[in-house]
Amino acid sequence: MSQLVVEPSALQFPLTLNKEVVQLLFVSNRSSRRTVTFKVKTTSPRRYSVRPTRGILWPGDQEQITITLRPLRKPPSDADDCRDRFKVLSLPEPCPASSLTLAPTLTLTLPPPK
Repeated sequence: MSQLVVEPSALQFPLTLNKEVVQLLFVSNRSSRRTVTFKVKTTSPRRYSVRPTRGILWPGDQEQITITLRPLRKPPSDADDCRDRFKVLSLPEPCPASSLTLAPTLTLTLPPPK
């Protein structure tokens, strides 16, 4: 069962020429114990800007994704209409967030040149 919830399930971009159109996508981690990583992909990366494209959601977290349709110079032809897709990939972390440990920072000391 997926711990990630994506809302809304469909995005609609009104057709406007020479103007950016912004839609918001929300991804939520409904798990109370596991961290989830996610990545957002699109079939038309030149047409849309997606920010952030990836992230980590701690238990109970929610992230807002901004998807911007770049300005259109001309109306799309009927063949291009409604073919753009977005996919949200997710992967639960293998261990609960409470058991995460961080490695100590390593310091490198170089001897002076001879």
